[in-house]
Amino acid sequence: MDREEFLEAVKNALVVGDKETCVNLIKEHIDEGIATPLDILRLGLGEGMTIAGDKYEAGEYFVPEMLMCVDVMDAAMEIVMPRIKEEMAASGGETIGKVVIGVVEGDIHDIGKTITASLLEAAGFEVYDLGRDVPAEEFIKKAKEVGADVIAASTLMTPTLEVMEELHEDLEDEGLRDKVKTIIGGGATSDEFAEEIGADGYAADAVEGVDAIKRMVQEIKMAMAELDKRVE
Repeated sequence: MDREEFLEAVKNALVVGDKETCVNLIKEHIDEGIATPLDILRLGLGEGMTIAGDKYEAGEYFVPEMLMCVDVMDAAMEIVMPRIKEEMAASGGETIGKVVIGVVEGDIHDIGKTITASLLEAAGFEVYDLGRDVPAEEFIKKAKEVGADVIAASTLMTPTLEVMEELHEDLEDEGLRDKVKTIIGGGATSDEFAEEIGADGYAADAVEGVDAIKRMVQEIKMAMAELDKRVE
């Protein structure tokens, strides 16, 4: 079995809710180097969940089918995530920055958010996971409380996009828009929507999200260093 065949098999097993096949495939091949743990996450499990979500939106899948797919995802992640964390672990244990993350109010789909939070922790961030169905004001309250560098908000549902817009308006009203970076993600979001509401970034998946947040925090540190030079 080559890389493409393996990833396709993982993806298809998740889409049909076949936990035993999906888990066994990963257990049997994860140590062979056919695909990296991140490849399994993004191109196997991640794409499988995207297909399942599309089927749900199209009325082909209903809640029972989605729950089966989520169950497969959870079981597979128990194998894959420890490997990813090992590979992404930051050297020296120094905290890179602080991130407040959550799924916006009205949405209870949190798989992508949970994966992103885990990867951020593995990369050395201090993560404050607010969970799902989070009102805009709760993101802001926690960001102020912990001195967050970045707020990461996600949603899979189009009707809840207005909460993301509300979040950015509230940040502006609170005088925090220039102090806290924001990034959005989830199936209902896009780069265009991020630009429309004034978000600092958009990520199509968890790995992109971590990379983007790293860049954001680096920009903050560079700006702070430049400010310190001017003060001196």
